[in-house]
Amino acid sequence: MLLERKRSLSRDILYPTDLMDNEQKQQFLGLIEDTNAEEIVSKIFTIEDSDTLEQESFTELLEKIYLRQGYQILKNVNRKGFNADICAVNEKEKSILIMQCKHSMDKDKTLAVGGVQEVIAFQPDYRKAYPKYNMLLSVCSNCEKFEDDAHALANTKHVKLICRQDLRLLLEEAKIDYNEGMWSD
Repeated sequence: MLLERKRSLSRDILYPTDLMDNEQKQQFLGLIEDTNAEEIVSKIFTIEDSDTLEQESFTELLEKIYLRQGYQILKNVNRKGFNADICAVNEKEKSILIMQCKHSMDKDKTLAVGGVQEVIAFQPDYRKAYPKYNMLLSVCSNCEKFEDDAHALANTKHVKLICRQDLRLLLEEAKIDYNEGMWSD
């Protein structure tokens, strides 16, 4: 008897009951109809979307950009525990990208020199691991600009700075669907 009652409740929740009027039944059936995959609207990720991310999701977004450019993302390359946010290898071009990702909820913030110093500090360990590869050092942020001392050090040490406008262009080129990442959960 108890088992039959549970089955009845389950059925009544999943299917319209006899107590529903005809209009309610039609609404209910309309809600549970199978949706066609073509009806699902995809949304391309924008720079404004990146502003709402946490640091980990921002890093994942940048990884997706470089995956589309032919890179493979490597994890835990440096055994000492000090790793760049992104280490990516392009076997075809024999290049390795070492990147620090600096996300801020304040897009108007001017980024200090810290990210540049960090990526430079990682360079020797990655150079040992990939001696025959062209090393590309970079710092990427959703912020508008970097401080002058960050630019000065980056120019001296050949570190590419990617600020908001450059990131916007990378996102437009990559055309990452918003539903592809952890930010869509």
